[in-house]
Amino acid sequence: PPRFTKLAFATYDGAEDPLNWLNQCEQFFRGQRTLASDCTWL
Repeated sequence: PPRFTKLAFATYDGAEDPLNWLNQCEQFFRGQRTLASDCTWL
């Protein structure tokens, strides 16, 4: 089952390459065992 932890994600301001930010988000969701069907694309 997923574990839910509150996290304040940093917002992406467009000043740098977004790859590092995206990788941090994906790592968080993997660690929380978030199902792909529960993820939302923004």
